[in-house]
Amino acid sequence: MMDGVTVYGLISFQSGGWNLIDHTVGPTDVGYAVRQQRYGVPPAMLRLE
Repeated sequence: MMDGVTVYGLISFQSGGWNLIDHTVGPTDVGYAVRQQRYGVPPAMLRLE
């Protein structure tokens, strides 16, 4: 079961292009919160502060 059509992606600009690092499609919980721990994303970018 999906919670709407929400898509979250974590991208990085490297070697002159954008690269997809991680993604979540139709999350039913806060799936993007682990990116702070896993990838070192600042909490402010994830709106966790």
